[in-house]
Amino acid sequence: MRNDGRKLSRSGEERNESEFEISLVPSMRGFYKWTDKITNGNGRPDCGGSTTEIGHVAVNYIRLHPSGQRYLLCKAEDMNSCFAEFRRTSSGA
Repeated sequence: MRNDGRKLSRSGEERNESEFEISLVPSMRGFYKWTDKITNGNGRPDCGGSTTEIGHVAVNYIRLHPSGQRYLLCKAEDMNSCFAEFRRTSSGA
């Protein structure tokens, strides 16, 4: 994820670029809305065997950990819908 609102992703053979936007403040339930639109891709299958079309828009929700070093990615503003955890790492650059 980059400061300019662009993101590169890899899953299986799939390589995508997207533009994303995350709300500046959380909702009343404590989640940030994340909208992600695919702008470029190689058309290859992801780790689940699916492909994502250019122009596809995904809306998910983020719940930040109090440390600021990790977050949960959720399908809805509900902890039971969370499906991935991300942790901050050093870019090595």
